[in-house]
Amino acid sequence: MITLRLLGRFGIKLNGTDVEWSSTLNDAQTLLAMIALGNGGLSHASAFASLWPSHSEHHAVAALAEALRLLRRTRPEIADHVIQTQAGLAWSADASLSHDVFRFSQAVLDHDWSRAVAFYTGDFLEGNNTSWAAARRTGLRLDYTYALDRLVAACEARRDYAQARLFANRLLELEPDRESAYECVMHLCTLLSDATGAAEVHRRRQYWLRSTSASVLEPQGKQEFIPGIGERI
Repeated sequence: MITLRLLGRFGIKLNGTDVEWSSTLNDAQTLLAMIALGNGGLSHASAFASLWPSHSEHHAVAALAEALRLLRRTRPEIADHVIQTQAGLAWSADASLSHDVFRFSQAVLDHDWSRAVAFYTGDFLEGNNTSWAAARRTGLRLDYTYALDRLVAACEARRDYAQARLFANRLLELEPDRESAYECVMHLCTLLSDATGAAEVHRRRQYWLRSTSASVLEPQGKQEFIPGIGERI
C-alpha cells in the first residue's frame, strides 16, 4: 500500500512506514502526484507540458528519463511500482494507492464539511513551484474556503457560536484581504458577547483598510506593517 500526502508538505508511506524523501526528487514528486490524480495514469505529453514546458521534446524525454533514473537509484521501493509504457507512466497493477486529496475531495462532494476541513492539512504540494501544482493548489484552496464557509454557517445555525468563530478565524487567516471574513468574526464575537474580541478584529480590519488605501495611493511606497494578521483570536 502506497499512501501519498499531497496536502501540505509532500510525504509518502509504503505499507504504513514513512519513506524518506529528498529535495532532489522534486520532479519525481510531481510525477507521482500527477499519476495519482490522473486515476493511475499520466501521458508523456502531460508530463512534458507540466514539468518541462520550455524544453524541446528531445530534451523533455531526457529530463523524464533522468527523473525516473534518480527515483530508481534513491527510492527503488517506490520506483518498482511505477511503470513506463509507450503512452506514458502508470502505477503497476499490484500497486494499491491512497491519497489525501481524494479523501478531501470526496468529503466536499458529500457536503461533509467537518471531514473536508479535517483532511485539509495544508495547501497542495507546498513548495512545489510547477504551474500544474499551482493550478491544483488554487482549486483545492477554493474548495477548502467553501467548506469553511459552510461549516461556519452550519455551526451558527445550531447556535454553536464558539465553534463557528473558530472556523471563521481560519477563514480570516486564509483570506486576510477579504472584508467579509472580518465582518463574520466580528458578528460572531457579538453573538458571544465578546466585546474585546470584536474590538480586536475591528482594529485589525482598520489596519487592513488603511494599508489597502495606502498601497493604492502610493504603489511604490513602503508597505505598512499590520500587526496581528494571521494570529488567532
